[in-house]
Amino acid sequence: MKTDVLLWGAGAEFRKFIAEAVCLPQVFDLDHLFVVDSDEIKWGTEFRGLSIHSPKEVDGQKYKKIVISSTDYFEDIVNTIRGYKVDCSNIQSLLEFKQQAIIDYQYTKNLIITKNNNYIPTRYNNDKLVIYTAIIGDYDYLASPLFIDDGVEYVCFTDQRKLQSDIWNIEYIHTDPSCNHEEVVRKFKCLPHMFFGEYDSSIWMDASITIKSSMIEMIYKYQNSADLMLFPHYERVCIYDEAAVCIANHKSDKERIIKQINYYYNNGYQFNNGLYCGGLIVRNHNISEVKKTMEDWHSEIVKYSKRDQISLPYVIDKNRLQIDLTNLYIYDNKYFTVRKHKHN
Repeated sequence: MKTDVLLWGAGAEFRKFIAEAVCLPQVFDLDHLFVVDSDEIKWGTEFRGLSIHSPKEVDGQKYKKIVISSTDYFEDIVNTIRGYKVDCSNIQSLLEFKQQAIIDYQYTKNLIITKNNNYIPTRYNNDKLVIYTAIIGDYDYLASPLFIDDGVEYVCFTDQRKLQSDIWNIEYIHTDPSCNHEEVVRKFKCLPHMFFGEYDSSIWMDASITIKSSMIEMIYKYQNSADLMLFPHYERVCIYDEAAVCIANHKSDKERIIKQINYYYNNGYQFNNGLYCGGLIVRNHNISEVKKTMEDWHSEIVKYSKRDQISLPYVIDKNRLQIDLTNLYIYDNKYFTVRKHKHN
């Protein structure tokens, strides 16, 4: 058996993970796990077909990753592992392992889909690229990028007259005091072709994002097959699961979500067909297919749930729009990081 991953700890968090993983065999290959635990009572036992081993069995073995399943004893276990002849350069928490596995699965699956589509990549002209965001209401700070790409325009739409920046071009807009702030932001987010006709391409980023490195470099690395580039969701691969979580956490109107996913299901939308983060979106926004898909997306948000991650995969599939994905964790990566909103 090939065991690329050493998983240390067979307690409650491990058991919960395995129970989840067996439901997504396409994401998690449990045959590649070698499980150990410091509790000798567990040695030689099994859980869902996985044998639990003694730590002594890892001496001299090589693994691509070491995953620690216990949150409470993470540092203690790291110190214990260092006492064995194991390469400790790639140690992860179980949460990090799960998130990256879900991201990598979606990234790899999309690479297979786009492999032979004969797309000619659009290499972005800096002077025709705009990076933009929106702050409506006193909800967020505007962070200055820590890295600025030459020639790129930075635009922030806001109704906050006190907001100023040396880097962002502040576009003040008037909003009615009774307006729904989220609806205004989503219009800017979904429909860049309405506001940036003079630019070929755009990067939407939530105002909670701080740029750390070259966004042009990120585009060149990951935009190879399509006019729309997204980040895979890091917890789920299915809009139906996302809808269930949104309902459970009271993140949108329950009846609207149920009506929405029933409509998608009755129109043949598949399970486990991908889920994307909406916090950063790269688009050649004047391409007709992209414009149509984004207009459909905005219509779905207005018609159904405000949770735009539910409707985005559906409209992409409906319009048969090719996409590119990164294999990056959206909350913290080489290019940017995400902070908490001002009032969180």
